[in-house]
Amino acid sequence: MQLDRFALYFHRDELEPKLLEVAQLPLGFLKDICAHNRRLMVPCSGILNYWPIPLFQTAQHYGTKPGWSPGHKEDALRKILLVVFVCGLVAAFAPSLQAAPFGQAFTGAALGSQLGNGPYTLGWSFDVSAPISVTGLAVYHDNGAGLLENHDVGIWDAAGNLIVSATVTAADPCLADQLGFQTWCTVGVHANLGPGTYTIGAVWNSLLDDMIFPGTLAAEGIANVNGANVSFIQNEFVAGGVLTDPTNTTGDTMSYFGPNFMYGGSTVPEPGTLVLLGSGLLGAVGVIRRKINL
Repeated sequence: MQLDRFALYFHRDELEPKLLEVAQLPLGFLKDICAHNRRLMVPCSGILNYWPIPLFQTAQHYGTKPGWSPGHKEDALRKILLVVFVCGLVAAFAPSLQAAPFGQAFTGAALGSQLGNGPYTLGWSFDVSAPISVTGLAVYHDNGAGLLENHDVGIWDAAGNLIVSATVTAADPCLADQLGFQTWCTVGVHANLGPGTYTIGAVWNSLLDDMIFPGTLAAEGIANVNGANVSFIQNEFVAGGVLTDPTNTTGDTMSYFGPNFMYGGSTVPEPGTLVLLGSGLLGAVGVIRRKINL
C-alpha cells in the first residue's frame, strides 16, 4: 500500500515508541502522547498533523522492511524527539496561551439595572488562596448593549492600598467569562496577588450603564461562580464619583457586579512537561549536530 501520511503512537505501558502504518492522519492521533496533559491535545495534534515521519514499526522489525537500515531508525528517532521537544515547549507556555478566567463567572446571561442614586464605587471583596496574576480589569456588560460611560476600576488589599487600577472604555473588548454566558468589557493590566483578602470596585454613575444589584441573579435563576483560587466574600460600596476603596456592605453575596477581573495562575511547568522538554532537547541537539556534519 502506498502511504504518503504517517502517524506517531506511544503505548502508555511501553518506553519504546511505535510508528503505526496509516493512510490518513486522524485529528486526535496524538491522544496517548498528550494524555498526561489534556490541555495539550489540540496544540500537539495541530503541530504533528503536518510532521512527516518515516514508516517503520518496532525495533525488532528493523531490517525486515526492504530498503530500511539502522540509519533510517536513527533519523526517525531524532525526529520523534524533536517533536516531543516542540510539545514540551507548548506545555511549558500553555498557561500564557489559554484564555484567562474571571474572578466571578455567571451560570447565565444576567439582565442588569441602572443605578438610580449614584455616583458610587461599587464592587465586592474576595479571598485569594494561592498566588494569581491579574491580567485584566473588567466591568459588567449587558450582553450586546454598548457601554454608555467609562468606568475606573481598582483592586485594594486588606489594608486599603490600591494594588492596580485602570479605566474601562466603550472601545475595550467585551469577553465571555469561563462559563461562556456572561460578557465583561475588559482592559489589560498586570498585577500579582498573593494569598489574602482584597476588594475590587468600579465607579458607577446614575441612569447610565446597567449593573447587578442584590436579588437580581436569584430572581433570574442565575448564580455567580468563583474562579479557581478565588472566593467571593460579599458586596462592597462607598458613595462618591472618585474611585475609592469601597468599605461598606449590605452583606449580600450575589451583587454589585459592577467590576470583575481576569487572571492566571502559576506558570511553573509541570513535572511531566519538564521531562518532555529534557528528552526533546536531546533530540533537537542530535538533529542539529547531524545537519552540521552533513
